[in-house]
Amino acid sequence: MLFHKSMVSLNKLKTNSWTIFGAGNFIFDVIEAIKLNSGKVEGIVLNQPLEKEVAKKLSGKVRLTKVAKFKPTSSFYFFGFIDPDKDGYLKSLQPYKLKFANLIHPFSSVSSSAKLGEGNFVGAGSIIGANTSLKNFNFVNRASSVGHDVKGGSFNHFGPGSTISGRCEIGDKNFFGSGSTIIDGLKIKDKVILGAGAVSIENLTRAGTYVGVPAKLLTKK
Repeated sequence: MLFHKSMVSLNKLKTNSWTIFGAGNFIFDVIEAIKLNSGKVEGIVLNQPLEKEVAKKLSGKVRLTKVAKFKPTSSFYFFGFIDPDKDGYLKSLQPYKLKFANLIHPFSSVSSSAKLGEGNFVGAGSIIGANTSLKNFNFVNRASSVGHDVKGGSFNHFGPGSTISGRCEIGDKNFFGSGSTIIDGLKIKDKVILGAGAVSIENLTRAGTYVGVPAKLLTKK
């Protein structure tokens, strides 16, 4: 597990305790990875109501707190939803000067030469290759592969089974659908959605949704 400590005084922290901000359907992957790293979820801090199904599954299992009542007492902090639009939430947390942990599932493989920023998730069966760098708040979902020498930005979601081949450059707030593929050495700009199973064989420089094999622009943003 890779992590960054909170800026809060260490004598006020609870050892290997985690606070999660927000909760979507992805929350259960996050909770599982924390537990498998011998961590304990202290609570979930909400800035909006939970979806009914998520609320039902969490009921009685973890303490839920509104963001207005949040107090930083955990060792580690993390986001429990994959939506890239976290700017407002992050701004509301600025007064606490928190550092977000990287949460790495113990059944994944991260190269010792890879560099991660903060708040990144690496799911079960995923691989981060040699000399690859990812900035902040990226979600590398189950069984995904991010190849060698990839340079990745922030707030990207790599869907289950997606493949980013070596030497690619990835911008910010992109969504790579389940089973999608980016071939070697391509550049993907910002706010690109690559549909499930799509294969990109050329640079994607315009924001929008791309589908098919080879991937073609379906809609522009």
